[in-house]
Amino acid sequence: MKVFTKQTVHEFFHVLAIIFPLTLVTPTLMQPLIDALTLSPASPLSTLLIDIVIVGLAVFILLPVLNKFTRRLFAK
Repeated sequence: MKVFTKQTVHEFFHVLAIIFPLTLVTPTLMQPLIDALTLSPASPLSTLLIDIVIVGLAVFILLPVLNKFTRRLFAK
């Protein structure tokens, strides 16, 4: 079984292109919610909440849009 196929490399870069910016932006945007819940930003619960938002945005919204866009862009 080949690990580095064209499809797996594309998927890797899609996930990286979505997750990296979300990890930079999401904690800042969620800070008011974390403060309202009186959680420490370093607590495991606040980290879990931020991770849930990042994964949810990536899996259900951004990755399908990116896949559709790149499919159209590179269609033969």
